[in-house]
Amino acid sequence: SSPTSPAPPSSTDSPDAPDAPNTDTDTVPDTPNTPDTTPDAPLPEPVKLFKFYDDASRSRPDYSSFPSRDVPSSSFPDTSWQNDAVYLNHFIQEGVELIDRTLQAIVSEYG
Repeated sequence: SSPTSPAPPSSTDSPDAPDAPNTDTDTVPDTPNTPDTTPDAPLPEPVKLFKFYDDASRSRPDYSSFPSRDVPSSSFPDTSWQNDAVYLNHFIQEGVELIDRTLQAIVSEYG
């Protein structure tokens, strides 16, 4: 017969086991800062906003004239957003800032 390892001690083996917290059932009391965790809870206002706005009148190609609407970059009009470096830089910057705000919200919520 082969030697067997002793079983790990159970919580009832310890004289102070009744006082030990049961992490399966113990809960943290609600605090005023506890967020709404329902699936449809709205995001906090500072996080959800994508603050980019473009008021320029933009032209666009006739997508239906290309197979699968896959427009070659050379076919975009000069006034389209795809050819506007200022628009793209602002759009990308706002996207980065939205991600930063989201990460800050996650860190403030979960640490």
